[in-house]
Amino acid sequence: MAERLYPVSLNELQSWSAAAGVTLDEARKRFMQFVVLESLAASPIGASLAFKGGNALRFVFRNPRSTIDLDFTADAGFPDDRESIVRLIEPAIRAGASKFGVAMRVSSVAREPRGPGGTMPTWEARIAYQLPGDRHFTDFHVWRGGVLTVIDVEISLNDEVCGTSAETLESAGGPTIRTCVLEDILAEKLHSLLQQKTRRRHRKQDLNDIARMVRDHGPAIDRSNVGDYFERKSKVRDIDPRRSAFDAEIRQRASFDYETLFDEANPNHIPFDVAWSELLEFLRSLDIAD
Repeated sequence: MAERLYPVSLNELQSWSAAAGVTLDEARKRFMQFVVLESLAASPIGASLAFKGGNALRFVFRNPRSTIDLDFTADAGFPDDRESIVRLIEPAIRAGASKFGVAMRVSSVAREPRGPGGTMPTWEARIAYQLPGDRHFTDFHVWRGGVLTVIDVEISLNDEVCGTSAETLESAGGPTIRTCVLEDILAEKLHSLLQQKTRRRHRKQDLNDIARMVRDHGPAIDRSNVGDYFERKSKVRDIDPRRSAFDAEIRQRASFDYETLFDEANPNHIPFDVAWSELLEFLRSLDIAD
């Protein structure tokens, strides 16, 4: 059971937690991410969203690193107002709650940047939940106080999606989930590494994810598509997609706290210097400018 990277039912939370060597709280969180993902995919909103990011790598491409948010890019025409987004999410999670025996509701939905400004906004939704035995499980439909148990969902507007596929998670009879193809996710992670400069951020996770996916899926990765998608995504974000752009500052920013991703004894650990060398080798295999 621990070979699966997330539990898919309430009945297996305890056994999955023990087999995976994680806390019960962590097992609950991963289970609820699965529930929210399946709930959105089974509803009309699912056709308008492309699943991406670290959790797409985890749920679909078996990346061992866990992440907090469920990240999506919305198609053109997706609403850019809170009330409309709530109306799309609420029926999806009500149906999912009934199917999986949990309680869920939309806790908050907020736009970043706030207000009408910004050409590429992100809507951040928090979905509160309770499981059987939790304090407010039985009265969650009327309880309006806050709870700490939430799943974070991010929906980006006006972003570039280059390729998707219909994927099914490890659950019998589950819905297909519209997911960005691996080449699309890798291209996005490449330009996210370059955005460290302009956004003054550190993206240790992107370096690790690229190294892991190239190791695990290398022969199946279409390098020509990665290079093409990288250039297309970089153009939208006004980034220069050159090999030389991955310079000393990008390296330094990606190294910040990198070793905290995995304990050195963890078999999934890739040392930073090794990961950076594998990134540069991967870049050399792409048809992009020097």
